[in-house]
Amino acid sequence: MARDIGVVVDQAVLASAARAGCTANITASGWRRWASATFVGARHSITVQLLPEAAADAWLAGLSEAEFVLRGHLVADLKVAAVRRATDTLAADLEILTVETD
Repeated sequence: MARDIGVVVDQAVLASAARAGCTANITASGWRRWASATFVGARHSITVQLLPEAAADAWLAGLSEAEFVLRGHLVADLKVAAVRRATDTLAADLEILTVETD
């Protein structure tokens, strides 16, 4: 992977949250290479901190179906693995699989 796909995916997640009207911050992020018999890509683990508001709940609910534009990659799978709520914050763990298209 010529460029850091982790940075690209982090930026795409934050842009998606912003478009949905969410105040979001990534508090943890990591990725590792992944390959199958026919595809090459990466598995990403991202923790996003959000304000506990209706926009955040709506964004998380639709995130697995969201479209992401990643030059040279596509999001093959995205799931919200866990959501933790506190009085003034919401944290969501995202698991994302990207596949190289170039």
